[in-house]
Order: sequence, then C-alpha cells, then structure tokens
Amino acid sequence: MDNLAPQIEILTPVEGEALKLGEAVIFEARVTDEVGIAVVELLIDGKVVARQERAPFSTRIERLTAGEHRLSVRATDLAGNGAESEPVQFTITP
Repeated sequence: MDNLAPQIEILTPVEGEALKLGEAVIFEARVTDEVGIAVVELLIDGKVVARQERAPFSTRIERLTAGEHRLSVRATDLAGNGAESEPVQFTITP
C-alpha cells in the first residue's frame, strides 16, 4: 500500500530568475514516486498550463506578460496520493 505523496522538484525556472519578454520559457519539474505517477500539472499564477502523464514533465510557453509570475506543480501518483510544490517566483522583464 502506498501512502506517500509524490516528491516534486522544480528545475526551471529558479526562484527569482529574470526572463526576457518575448522569448520562449521552458518550465520543467522532476516528479518521483515509488509506485508511479498518474498525472502532473504545471500551473502559472494558479492556472494549469500543462497536464502530463509521463516524464519529462516540462512545457514551453512562448507568450507571458511582463511582470512577476509564480510556477507551481501538482502531482498525483497511481495510488491517488497528491502533492503540490512550493511556488517558484520569477519575473518576465521587458
């Protein structure tokens, strides 16, 4: 029986990173679990921008507005255990 939630590590962007407006941004997370991952959602500012069922857990976003944003990741394992990462704050600069 699996009672442990998935482990989540946001790889990119890093906390406080400044990214340039108009350039594509790669968002990537490492998600692990002893039993297996059912689904991973990447959220920007609380909105799901990608939903994936297998690694690599990443997405490319081409149009983000200038300003501060927050990336978080939610994961559910095959046993139904869920976890959410601490958010990473990053900035899109003009």
